[in-house]
Amino acid sequence: MKKMLLTLLVLITAHFSFACTASFTSSSYAYGSSLLNYYFSNTSSYGTTTGYSVRTTIYFGDSTSMAIDTIGGTSHNYSATGTYTVSLAIRVYDSATGTTHCSDSTASSVTVSYPSCGFTIATTYGTGGAVTYTATCPAGTSSLHYYWTFGDGTSATGNPVTHTYSYNGVYNVSVRDTNGAVPCTYYNSTTATVLSTATDCSKMHSGFITFPSVAILYFDNTTLHPLTKATANWDFGDGSTSTTYSPRHAYTVSGIYTVKLRTSYYDSLTSTLVCRDTADSTVIVLVPNTITGYIYRDSSVGPHVPDYKIWLITYDSATSIISAIDSTTAIGSYANYTFDSVATGSYLVKAMITNGPSSGAGYVPTYHDSSVYWSGAQYISHTSGTISYADIFMQKGTVTTGPGFVGGNVLYGAGRSSGTTGTVGAPVVGLIIYIRNSSNKVLASSITDASGNYSFSNLPIGSYSIYPESMGLTTTPATAVVSASSVSVHNVNFKQNSTSIAPIATSVGNTAPAQSFVIYPNPAKGHITIQWSDNATGSADITISNITGQKVYHTLLNRDGNDSNTIYLSQLQPGMYFINVATVATSNTMKLMLQ
Repeated sequence: MKKMLLTLLVLITAHFSFACTASFTSSSYAYGSSLLNYYFSNTSSYGTTTGYSVRTTIYFGDSTSMAIDTIGGTSHNYSATGTYTVSLAIRVYDSATGTTHCSDSTASSVTVSYPSCGFTIATTYGTGGAVTYTATCPAGTSSLHYYWTFGDGTSATGNPVTHTYSYNGVYNVSVRDTNGAVPCTYYNSTTATVLSTATDCSKMHSGFITFPSVAILYFDNTTLHPLTKATANWDFGDGSTSTTYSPRHAYTVSGIYTVKLRTSYYDSLTSTLVCRDTADSTVIVLVPNTITGYIYRDSSVGPHVPDYKIWLITYDSATSIISAIDSTTAIGSYANYTFDSVATGSYLVKAMITNGPSSGAGYVPTYHDSSVYWSGAQYISHTSGTISYADIFMQKGTVTTGPGFVGGNVLYGAGRSSGTTGTVGAPVVGLIIYIRNSSNKVLASSITDASGNYSFSNLPIGSYSIYPESMGLTTTPATAVVSASSVSVHNVNFKQNSTSIAPIATSVGNTAPAQSFVIYPNPAKGHITIQWSDNATGSADITISNITGQKVYHTLLNRDGNDSNTIYLSQLQPGMYFINVATVATSNTMKLMLQ
């Protein structure tokens, strides 16, 4: 019995899920000269239609019909007033078998009449460009107030109205009821084609204005052309031309130029030339010697909004002297950088993200257009004007989280690079150091600080290649192996001379004791804590340097009886820093990120 009741309930539910009810509404939808246009809204209900086909048809009562959407409706323009029987039929069916699941229909009388304010427009052409426009209101409303615009900048009121055009052409004419004593408004429009006027070329005037007076000038064409068709031919005075109506032009050399504009006027109906006029003007152009470009990166790798430092670099191959002559900053996923007042010469540009992550996927310093090494970078040969699109496509590196640490320093050796200061044994400051995996893929970068030190932390166990990068110098990389028994590799040191950078043979290894502390959090906000892992006493010398090697913080901590010390750094700007912790036993440097 329960099974029979359940089956009956399912059948009843299925029956009612296909219940169809046809219904619609109608209203006047008059616009323009379609005064007998009516809109029909489909308000039918169909029940469950998922997986089935639906057909809805409306019959307008004048021997015409249309299939309509289940949601929305349609409009229909009747040819005469009267009362029409309008019907709507709906059907839900299986398109595969043709089985009808439900259907319904409904009918209603619709009275079609003219709107009280609706009117049509009649056009009568005279001679000499005269056109008479007459508005007719079929509903017979006599208190309408007509306002006309004739498409040539003039207007008038009244009905009928006659307007004389000065030039041949095609004009868009509109009229609206200004709603005088009648509580309704209406709008209509038409097109007038004028062929019987004589063109007065004395009224055709070419002209233009320019802004601003810099390397790229924008030319605003102010030409008066009552004809509806005119063409422009530009001569920018530097050998360049254009047929764009209101162009922009980039000059490459500063100077005074005479810009000429020649305008040709055509009959818009016959395309025959009617008139010509010229205009010229002198422009003063000041070309900034500029190198500019965009920095691109894959937005799937953080940070969400990167901060960039960009350097403009010169390199003298004869003397091996490199100089970062200018730098700038930029921000954003597709940031733009610009160096102004650049002298003639050959340049490299390099970008680095300064707020990147301290571990995981990130970006390494990259030259234009996509090289991490100076030897593969694209040089920019600059003579004058603007060098655009010196773009930089940032290259990614990946350092996964791990217990490993690799550090060392770079000092000047005998025959150090020309142009450097200091003596043999002085630290090399601001040098980019890459750490690469066993396949020589760049993973991350570091910059030597004021003491020539660099470091990489959070390294997984593995074999690494340490590669100092300096323009014009040949680099011999050093190998550092992070193992489970020895996770800290210290003193991976290098010497730099006039032609090369090479490791100090005895320096690579795990000769220094492992660091006796942990710094957290890193990245940090406002403060860090140094947690000591040994029981030593005495003082600890703490130095924090920015990425250029400049010392920005220094303090001396007393370790006696303390398991940890907290340092407050809210005075420092967010970015990447290097922190050196020196005790009696060790001296360790690591990367510190402040947010």
